[in-house]
Amino acid sequence: MVPTMLNVAPTFEGYDPDAMRRAPTFTGLWNLAGLPAASVCCGFSSVGLPIGMQIVGKPFDEATVMRVGDAYQQLTDWHLRTPTLAREVQPA
Repeated sequence: MVPTMLNVAPTFEGYDPDAMRRAPTFTGLWNLAGLPAASVCCGFSSVGLPIGMQIVGKPFDEATVMRVGDAYQQLTDWHLRTPTLAREVQPA
């Protein structure tokens, strides 16, 4: 298992789309290597934004990656929680 990104997601006020496109991530690496990967929530940052981890498998073994992700979510409840910032936003 590896992180999905180097840093946690920025807040809306700190979001810079150009910087995000230039920032290295750990997702494209698996595409280049031809390995299946899935990102699952594994916690939240100090400001309440989700943090992801990737489950990476052997070539053509997507089924195992999905089984591991499902097992992780059966043991944790991160995927059921709502980020703090999302609870604070009032619908228009």
